[in-house]
Order: sequence, then C-alpha cells, then structure tokens
Amino acid sequence: YADRLVIEVLTVAEAKSAESAGFTGVLARGFESGGRVSLESTFSLLQRLSGELSIPYWSQGGLGPDTAAAALLAGAAGVVLAEQTWLAAESPFTKAEQDRFKGKSVDTITLGDGRTTYRFLSPIDEEVRTTLDRVSASHSNWKNRLAEYVAQGRLIAVGQDISLAERLA
Repeated sequence: YADRLVIEVLTVAEAKSAESAGFTGVLARGFESGGRVSLESTFSLLQRLSGELSIPYWSQGGLGPDTAAAALLAGAAGVVLAEQTWLAAESPFTKAEQDRFKGKSVDTITLGDGRTTYRFLSPIDEEVRTTLDRVSASHSNWKNRLAEYVAQGRLIAVGQDISLAERLA
C-alpha cells in the first residue's frame, strides 16, 4: 500500500483537486462525521461524487450496518467506521471513557463559521462555548482556540456515528 495516497475531502471540488494532484483515493467525510466535517450529508456528498472521479472514494459519517450497503450502491469503494467501534472490547479507551460514550444522552454539537464546521461530543463546558463565541464574533482566529481545547481534551471530535457504538460492541 506504499503507492497509495488517500486524503480526506469535504466537497466534490476538493475531491477533484485531490485527483488532479495525484492522490489515488479520497475519503469523503459527511456532516455526520466527527472533527472537521462537510456542510453536506454523507449521502448527498456520495451522490454528487458518483461519476465525477476515476479514483476510488470511501465514505465516513452516519454509517452503520443498515446504511453501509447503500454507500456502496452510491459508488463508494468502502466505508470507514470510527466512533462506531469505540465501545468494542478492542477499543483503546478505558471503561470510564467508554461510559461517557454510552446511552441515549450521547449527543454531538457543531461549531463553525459558516465555511468550516467541526463536530464534537456534547455538552461542552460553558467556558469553552463562551470563549469560542467571543473569539468567533471578534473575527479572531477561532480555529487556534479550538485546537487548544482539543489538545487539552476539553473538546472531543465525535460524529453522530457514536450512537451506533453500543449496537456494534
């Protein structure tokens, strides 16, 4: 696999640019993913990618046992499961960390400026929310502050897929 180079993309334009730049595949990350996400849903993005690329593309976001086959039918070479595996016995998380991802109370929140969007585990503490709102409103570089909170563990990039983790564990 040393000759393969795959990059994450959020739009059809990014996917086409990646292909032109010589990437051998792309990972299309829909709005349902965790971390930096598309402004489009995974399936909308897949439909728009269909027939646009000559390289394979994989999909991530909002996918589970009932929707993975649909992603393949939409043209994806495969799907990426991330948060869906976090409660498995092989997960690198401790029991305490896994407990945080269990149950109906697991929710996510999106933060962004209208051009770039990120999805995180919710709820987030009030200081983080207030600071990000203030920095964003002042048109400061809110992404730097966001990166600091991620590095501190105060924001955890989690997609909506986390709701499938108990079912797949």
